[in-house]
Amino acid sequence: MRKSDAINLVRAYAAQFDVRCGDPRTVSTRRTLDSLFLRVDWYRFSFDTESGPVEASVSRRMRSVSYFELKPIDPKRFLLPLWAVFPHYTSVTIGWRMGYGEKYKYRWHAWYRSLSDEDRRKYKQRFPAPTDEERCWEGFYEQIADVPATGQNPIAELIIGRV
Repeated sequence: MRKSDAINLVRAYAAQFDVRCGDPRTVSTRRTLDSLFLRVDWYRFSFDTESGPVEASVSRRMRSVSYFELKPIDPKRFLLPLWAVFPHYTSVTIGWRMGYGEKYKYRWHAWYRSLSDEDRRKYKQRFPAPTDEERCWEGFYEQIADVPATGQNPIAELIIGRV
């Protein structure tokens, strides 16, 4: 996969969320030695958009976006849902508790809980939870996002994979 292909993948992914990415501000790669050749495994990009900066990663092996975070300039602007920022994570992936997704998860929940009931309704309508069983997001809003953790049984909440 060439760098230009990876950039086009990010642009197409961003368009799903009405984010327009121009040329990347920065590009970095992670390379590995494969037999006798050094080849790119990951592309990492930073874009400036009208809504705010975007950070994105593309896996050459999977040929897909593996991370996409819009950092809105306006704090009232929406944050992307968890499954959009980490498209390869399921709702029970360990990455939400001790990986790259943990920091974003906490920030998203705090932001979501600050929304009015009407804003939550609009958000859920704009970003419905994926319904494919493999990724386990169905019912996310009703079971997790709209029901704050009680803290009374943190072990049970951890075991059931509270995202």
